[in-house]
Amino acid sequence: MTELYPPFASPKLRLARASQHLEELARHLDEFFAESPFNLYIDRSPSGGYSWHFGMVSFLPPAVSLAYGDAVHNMRSALDLLAIDVVAQSGGSTKGVYFPFAEDKTGLNEMIKRKKFHRATQEAQDLLWAHEPFKGGNGLLRGLHDLDIMEKHQVILPVSPVIEVEEVVFHFASGPAHRFRTQKASVDAAQRMPSLPICVQTKSLGMAAVFMNEAPSVFHSKVLLETLHGLVQYLDGLIEAFATLFGRHGVEVPSLGPVFQSPALIKRPTIIVRDFITRERFHMPWHVQGPLLIPLTDIQDNDDRIDE
Repeated sequence: MTELYPPFASPKLRLARASQHLEELARHLDEFFAESPFNLYIDRSPSGGYSWHFGMVSFLPPAVSLAYGDAVHNMRSALDLLAIDVVAQSGGSTKGVYFPFAEDKTGLNEMIKRKKFHRATQEAQDLLWAHEPFKGGNGLLRGLHDLDIMEKHQVILPVSPVIEVEEVVFHFASGPAHRFRTQKASVDAAQRMPSLPICVQTKSLGMAAVFMNEAPSVFHSKVLLETLHGLVQYLDGLIEAFATLFGRHGVEVPSLGPVFQSPALIKRPTIIVRDFITRERFHMPWHVQGPLLIPLTDIQDNDDRIDE
């Protein structure tokens, strides 16, 4: 039987498909962030004083989870196709061959036998060992394997939107301004203020999706798209390393179309002042152009008042 693709082209095609899913994922996230899913809340407490925090007003749509899962699954499938090509180039039977993962270093030899990778040349097995596909070894490889298992059992991905601000400055009628410098500010993490500010200023506002603690530890707090795109690049290098063992370096595959692109700029969130004494809420939009300087004294009671 004549092979449709040359050795090591099949796993690269899977990576190309994963990149297409990353493009789709980027588009869905772009659309989500364009709707400004965060608000900046300034709260007056019955116990006295004020605080502020960023809060979510909408959640990631199901399309984000599905595109993410498809990308992860194609990356994981690329590893199994890689194992098959390695064994085939070693002259062994490819029946029952999978890329081996182990719970720890001591269990890898057993998994190599169980996944039939022992049919590969010793050089190929040594290269596999060098990449440590076990817990406590190569975090990226093992993390990808665990993400794929999670994706098979749940639709909700272990990812949360975060707002990124270089600086938030609150100006008051008297006294010094309060400056908060942060990256990837946690949603609902409150910061105290002495009084209601007269205006708020921000610098370098942006939004992103990051892995939560439910994800494998190697991905905790990492930006979703950057991390997955980096995984594609790492796997491409891994495939090239095995291909080089068999004199197949630089295998080319048919193009599947455009790959990952960064999301576009997003809209700015709304500032909301909430009074927990009178149970009133006041909305005020950010200025779209010019300095992000928002005079809170312009807030007026309007039809957006909402009972808590």
